[in-house]
Amino acid sequence: MYGKKVRLRIVFIISVLTTIILSIYIILKLLEDDVVYFKSPTEIKQSSKNITKKIRVGGMVKKNSVTLDNEKIEFTHRAEDRSIFALGALKGAAWLTERSVGLYSMSDIYSS
Repeated sequence: MYGKKVRLRIVFIISVLTTIILSIYIILKLLEDDVVYFKSPTEIKQSSKNITKKIRVGGMVKKNSVTLDNEKIEFTHRAEDRSIFALGALKGAAWLTERSVGLYSMSDIYSS
């Protein structure tokens, strides 16, 4: 039905795809213990089973600061860059220029 060249090309493509799939599988199996999985604190809390592998909590969480109990989850937050604080201060200052004199909090700025 197919010519010899077409059959050889099909065999070659199938061989290459099989090799790639097997290579990826072997690499992932070898790295299985060292892969860091990203999870949010909510996902960790909702997980009913004990976590025995490495995970990375999303956001800026301090290394080795996640504590799991039966009743609560606790983690420490760490900022690597002060620019986020500067941006918040600038947003607050711009917001204050439109307000009358008074006592305000950051929750006032972000709620409006």
